[in-house]
Amino acid sequence: SFTSSFYRQKQKPLMVLQVTLFNAGLLVVDHLHFQYNGFLIGILLLALYLAFERRYLLLLNVVSMLVLLKHLFVPLVPIFAIFLLRAYCGFGSAFSMPRFLRVILITAAHLCVAFGPFLIGAGGGTPQLYQILSRLFPFGRGLLHSYWAPNLWALYALCDRVIGRITSVDVSRLSAAVSNPTGGVIGEFVPLALPAVGSVGALSMVILSMIPAWCRIYSEPTPRVLLRAIVYASLSVFMFGYHVHEKASIIPTIVLGLVCFESEVSAQLFLHLATVSSFCQLPLIDSGHEHMLWVKAVIFTAYMALLYNFFHSKVSQACLYSWFFVLFVFLALFIFSDVISPAILTADFHGDGFVTLLLRKLQFFPFLPLLLTSTVCAVVMMACWVYSIVFLFQRVGDEDKKKM
Repeated sequence: SFTSSFYRQKQKPLMVLQVTLFNAGLLVVDHLHFQYNGFLIGILLLALYLAFERRYLLLLNVVSMLVLLKHLFVPLVPIFAIFLLRAYCGFGSAFSMPRFLRVILITAAHLCVAFGPFLIGAGGGTPQLYQILSRLFPFGRGLLHSYWAPNLWALYALCDRVIGRITSVDVSRLSAAVSNPTGGVIGEFVPLALPAVGSVGALSMVILSMIPAWCRIYSEPTPRVLLRAIVYASLSVFMFGYHVHEKASIIPTIVLGLVCFESEVSAQLFLHLATVSSFCQLPLIDSGHEHMLWVKAVIFTAYMALLYNFFHSKVSQACLYSWFFVLFVFLALFIFSDVISPAILTADFHGDGFVTLLLRKLQFFPFLPLLLTSTVCAVVMMACWVYSIVFLFQRVGDEDKKKM
């Protein structure tokens, strides 16, 4: 309901509801892949609503519960913390110690309720806490998942494999999971030619990318800027995080959807981000059965039609042409990954012609569709992340003057 404060036209909040509820990526992950991202993102949206309502203590309680429910939201804690310190505690202006103590006590209470039983129960203490943290942050799984999330590290891994092949690096010493990181086997990613990136390196990249959001929310601690900072920060975590899953891209997409009709910048960013975020979820659904192939195609196509209907008059022609180009590339990827590649893998080729030899060669790369999907989507995601910097630093008053 609080989206009505962003728009003058009464129909825009209903349009926001449609692009959120019918998000193709969220439908695939929550209703076909069977996870619970919608429930958690709903709590995040509730936290943003409380920020707009200036109900700071309730906001603190909701954010604390959200982080304890899913550690995926831990990187957003500094954003909310800076917002509460500036907007509620008056840090940097008229600082209120009683309010600051309330923040500390509420946060400590949530931590005690969540971790207290493990510390004081039978066999509790430090070992139990270590077990919890080791499962929440499994750094032993490596930089990349078996299906590369479309972020910076997917491009890094692709460059590493290409350089390794060109320089004829010996991969016989590596395990199958390491030498074929997209082979569906869980194992730590070890570069062939480029320097290895560990958890500390990825964390450093995340922190560095977060600094603009921290500075922005500190200089202007308003709910509108908080929303922009959450979009940028969650997208930055996805782009530079360690062992990130593709479904993490849904978070900035849903949050951005709240203001996607607010300005041309937000509309252009949402159009591309919602498209690539939805498409990169499709490989999670097995297309071995023909009806699942049609389900994926219908869900994605219907959502793209919805986006075109809402945004074709809201964005520039250049933006629309670039979106059409992205859709064309995704269509070619979908046909190759879900139609052509399965046919090649199950076919029996005879003869010595060039095409036959090429098709036989492709049979040795069963995970080529995943690699192409990850890297192509990573390029689009990187462009969205760069443009999100413009969205982050756009003056809040600018879109107020030209509300859509």
